[in-house]
Amino acid sequence: MLFINYLLNSILKWFYMPLLFYLRRKMPRFNRYSRKLPKKTDLVNNDIRFPVVMVIGENGPLGEMSPRDGTAKAKALGLDLVCISPSAKPPICKIIDYGKYKFEKSKKEKEMKKNRSIVVIKEVRITPNIGQHDLETKAKKAKEFIEQGYKVKVSLKFRGRERAHIEVGEETLMRFFAVVEDIAMLEKKPYSNGRFFDMIIAPQKPGKKAKPQKEKIKIEATLKVKEEVDTEKKGE
Repeated sequence: MLFINYLLNSILKWFYMPLLFYLRRKMPRFNRYSRKLPKKTDLVNNDIRFPVVMVIGENGPLGEMSPRDGTAKAKALGLDLVCISPSAKPPICKIIDYGKYKFEKSKKEKEMKKNRSIVVIKEVRITPNIGQHDLETKAKKAKEFIEQGYKVKVSLKFRGRERAHIEVGEETLMRFFAVVEDIAMLEKKPYSNGRFFDMIIAPQKPGKKAKPQKEKIKIEATLKVKEEVDTEKKGE
């Protein structure tokens, strides 16, 4: 009899146990943390853990008390104790209908999302040594975007040793802006952005004329100095 029991146990061990182990691996296990529960951001009733809170009723403030006493008063009225300002000292709680409060809060958030203005920025890319004809072509495209009401980011990409001459990139960007300044304004001056040197231009505000740019004057002065130096070298 003992031998038969031993034989049956060995059969179960060597044949059925691997099968059970295989099925256990293949079948999905239930995990109570697998489902994502909605995060509760509001502190309501027993979730309020502050030692003392300022409780506001329907007719005005009721004074400072423990959250337990405030919850008891809210329950007596068939309402909830909701913490509306946890960062205040002491935290401020209000006796209200939490369901109604939650509905009004979600309604306000939806209205804010509807009224939120989405800013679209178009991009135009150029190089430091771009020719005047190509620069004017790119500027023409930027003008089309500006006339449609978009902001435009002009990105100038440096390659290799060109990064050592940032002033050339800045001059090219200001040359670009000089072509479009009749309908655009410089919202963000040229700034370094890794391998790029960018500036942002936007449509002019109604009733405002374009102001002369100091950068443009500086660039013209530097170009004149370079031309004078080149002519002196040629004369020598």
